[in-house]
Amino acid sequence: MISAVNNTSNVTTNASFSSLPNINLIFAQLQMELAKTSKDEAMSKIQTIKENQEKSKEVSNAINMLRAVKDKVGDGSFTVQVPDEPEKLADLALTKSGISSEQHIKQYLDAVAILRKYNVEATSGTVKKENLDYMISSMETVNEQLSSGTQQDMVIIQDLLGRYNSYTQGASSAVSKATDTLTVAATGR
Repeated sequence: MISAVNNTSNVTTNASFSSLPNINLIFAQLQMELAKTSKDEAMSKIQTIKENQEKSKEVSNAINMLRAVKDKVGDGSFTVQVPDEPEKLADLALTKSGISSEQHIKQYLDAVAILRKYNVEATSGTVKKENLDYMISSMETVNEQLSSGTQQDMVIIQDLLGRYNSYTQGASSAVSKATDTLTVAATGR
C-alpha cells in the first residue's frame, strides 16, 4: 500500500504544469485582446474628432468671412461671377458695386471655396445681404452637425474607455488567479 502512495506522488511531481493551458491565462489573453480592440476604436474616434474640429474651424472661418462681407455690403450688393471649378476662383475678373474694398470680395471668394467643400451653394452674379444671410445660415447648420457628431463620438469614446478599463482589470484579475493556482500547484497546498 505504501508503494501506491509513492507512485501517485511521483506522477504529481513529474507533471509539467507549464505545458498545461491555464484557463485563467487564456481568459487574460482574451481580455487583453478585447482591451486592445476598444483602445483602437477609441483612437479612431479621437482621430475623427480631431478632423471634425479642423473642419469646424474652417467652417467658422467661412462664416466669419461672410459676416465681414455682409457688414461691408450693408444694404448694397456686389457682382461676382463664381466659376464652376474651385481652382479658378483666384483668377476672376471682378465687378463690384456697393463694396469699396476688393478685400471683401476676396473674402467672399475664399468663403465660397469653403462652402463648396460642404456642398453649400454660393451666389454667383449679384450678391445681396439676403444671399449672404442664407449662406451664413447654411454654414452654421454644417457647423452644428459637426459639433453634434463630435459630441456623439465623445460619448462613444467614454464607453470604449470604460470597456478598456474593465477588460484590463479582468486580465489583471485572471493573471492573479492563474498565479495563485500555479503557486498552489507548485507548493502542493
